[in-house]
Amino acid sequence: MIERALEELLAKAMPRAQTDVLLVRMPFPSLEYPSMALGLLKAAIADRPLDCQVMYADLFFAELIGLPAYRMLNIGDRYDMLGEWLFAGAAFPGFEPDNSRHVAHFATAFCRKFVADPTADLVAEIVDELHLLRQAATGFVQALARFIVAKRPRLVGCSSTFEQQVASIALLRAIRALDPSIVTLLGGANCEAEMGLATVRAFHWIDYVFSGEADLAFPQFCDLLLTHGSAIPTDALPFGMLDRDLAERIAARQAGGEQVAVPRAILREMDRSPVPDYADYFEQMAAMSYREQITTGMLLETSRGCWWGEKKPCTFCGLAGCGMLYRSKSPARALSDFDRVTSSYRKRRFALTDSVLDMGYFHTVLPELESRGAPYSIFCEVKANLSRARMRQLRAAGIRWCQPGIEGLHDAMLRLMNKGTGTLINVQFLKYACEFGIYPIWHLLVCFPGEDDAWHLETAAWLPLIFHLQPVQGIKPIRYDRFSAYQRHPERYGIDIVPFDCYRSIYPADEETIGQLAYYFQDADPTRQFQSGEIDRPGVQALLQREREWGAAHLSSNLKPILAMTDRGDAITILDTRPCAPQRRCTLTGAQARVYRLCEPAIRIERLIERLAEGDGPPLGETGVRSIVADLAERKLLLVIADEVLALAVEGPLPDTEHRRQFPSGDAPLPTLAGLRAERRRRSWSAIPPLD
Repeated sequence: MIERALEELLAKAMPRAQTDVLLVRMPFPSLEYPSMALGLLKAAIADRPLDCQVMYADLFFAELIGLPAYRMLNIGDRYDMLGEWLFAGAAFPGFEPDNSRHVAHFATAFCRKFVADPTADLVAEIVDELHLLRQAATGFVQALARFIVAKRPRLVGCSSTFEQQVASIALLRAIRALDPSIVTLLGGANCEAEMGLATVRAFHWIDYVFSGEADLAFPQFCDLLLTHGSAIPTDALPFGMLDRDLAERIAARQAGGEQVAVPRAILREMDRSPVPDYADYFEQMAAMSYREQITTGMLLETSRGCWWGEKKPCTFCGLAGCGMLYRSKSPARALSDFDRVTSSYRKRRFALTDSVLDMGYFHTVLPELESRGAPYSIFCEVKANLSRARMRQLRAAGIRWCQPGIEGLHDAMLRLMNKGTGTLINVQFLKYACEFGIYPIWHLLVCFPGEDDAWHLETAAWLPLIFHLQPVQGIKPIRYDRFSAYQRHPERYGIDIVPFDCYRSIYPADEETIGQLAYYFQDADPTRQFQSGEIDRPGVQALLQREREWGAAHLSSNLKPILAMTDRGDAITILDTRPCAPQRRCTLTGAQARVYRLCEPAIRIERLIERLAEGDGPPLGETGVRSIVADLAERKLLLVIADEVLALAVEGPLPDTEHRRQFPSGDAPLPTLAGLRAERRRRSWSAIPPLD
């Protein structure tokens, strides 16, 4: 039985008998790294007379159902939200709507992605597995709640981001049924603003919801818990914390026509945030049988918010939920965090959770890391318009991985998104990343309101020219996230949005409540709902075909696509192994070499003509320059977009990028059909009896 298996596992991984505060991470976040949020909260009350533990219930669930099954759900399509549905039976007993369409869609998508020759029988097998896992989730919640209650905590809190909400609601409901004296708390991205308001109103077993950043408010709340016990006066609650009384007051005023904002706490001084405590994660991971299959990683943050979004937020970005206001740690504090976490956990790989790197760090933190010999391997998010010198500086400081937020490779698309960059700027970033051995993580977004599919055809036509650069890692339809401009002001974009259909199979609630609880939305027009199936647009299909070709070229056992150059002063020699290459080797001399050098970085053709006229070489004239540009473009060595041009060859020798298994936030194996079958045979609880 799953109950007995879980009890044995918990006794081994969490032997401490009692605790005052228990913070729980429920499925389905990634297993490879600890919870930044819960690590911060534990550290925030370290000086209080309260024993605090973080329970990684997701690790335990993965141990019981098997790593392949957990990964199948962890990386599955958000459109179906089967991670939420899996725990809905435990959260809402007796609520059994027909969810067969989403279960079948999820199973079909999984088989198409991970099985070479999917059949109807294989899809049916995955459907059966998902229903079995839903039964397991109910037993897991009940057994987990009994274990938690036996530890006699005063407070149990869950974090909730993406598909953690229903599992957390289910656990807190089971705890309330077993011991009503335990205070229950829910926080995280799924509890921001109106979502938090709806949560505390709809689910009476949740005492408090926290909306916003709780670094300072959580210890204040714990002080109130010590003083008042569970009877904390509503008016004494820290800003950002909601109980049912406050939520009903706010809702009543809103219903009366008042514009009342739900409180959201923001930490304005980042140096006041503690260093996260991750000890519980590593202790519990050590008890998992699959631990050798997981490469664990480490999360840190140096900033919150987005300095670009403060000026002109991207239309699809939902970051406004926790505030675009950009705040960063002092350089000394940022460097200290790296050192302290390394000392505590012997980790030298860090994924920064920042939405964008503080540009001031190019003058402070990065030079210091470089002077130390780049002691860490770091992932961070940056804006794509970095110069070659700054990209070199990133690499010298140990930043081996970047997410530049490219999202588009057509100027009109980028304007539609409010990205503040251009096509050649984005390609230039990929080129510099290749030159300095930085692994760029990037994808393309499609199906925006107001886009022209012809733009994608134009992009697909020239994409083979950059097959020597890091391939795109996905072409995805736009999703309307909570707090994005599309969700907040759909009328400005000529759209009418509704929550994802799957929410109706998850929550036993009316349409208004579902609209308040939902994080993901889609167009109300079925002809513009692109999340559920193939996108029947020629331009998008052309991009998808290029993605397949690009990936295949880099995975080929033959020579990897290269476009590398060596500038010897009197000549530029070029090696070209791209599939589109007109010739394997060529040499540029004289006027051609002069033009090519000046096309790095990207330059407007008018400015190129001016710079050549200002130089010492023989005059070329506008006609001569345009003729050389046209010739180099014909030879596929230049990319010309409108009136701008960029030299595509990368200066060699080219350093290697790190392997995907070395990603700083960790790595876990992809699910396979064979793995799912093996784990199902291994389970001792395949036939799950109902639990009382």
